[in-house]
Amino acid sequence: SDRDEDNFFNVWWTGSAGDIYIDTTEMDLDFAVSDYRFKKDIQNIPDGVLEKIESLRPITYTQKEFDIFTETDEPKSSLIAHELQEVFPYVVNGEKDEIKEDGNPKIQSINTLGLISYLVKAVQELSSKVTVLENN
Repeated sequence: SDRDEDNFFNVWWTGSAGDIYIDTTEMDLDFAVSDYRFKKDIQNIPDGVLEKIESLRPITYTQKEFDIFTETDEPKSSLIAHELQEVFPYVVNGEKDEIKEDGNPKIQSINTLGLISYLVKAVQELSSKVTVLENN
């Protein structure tokens, strides 16, 4: 077997986020698998994303105590997952107010790489608009 059973997978919970380690090496949580070899039916994102991006509500907040999350006064920025899901359903995991079988809340999360894909498309649309304006 190619599996190394001498390594340990560790998660450190801060009360608002997790840090993941393999043995003592911290792993980057911001990675996402994106290799072309496992993708099929690839389509370009159609135009019209800029208008959708403009409808989003970026927010700042402080975290209250909820489920496994502890209260903190540290300002953070984000989007509200269920609001984002109304505009870009493929970038949000879970459903608003979803409850797991054990009765605990199932917390929604955002697929940041998926959202970045739409942001790149919106920048491309803006760039096209600027080019048209510059040529007039």
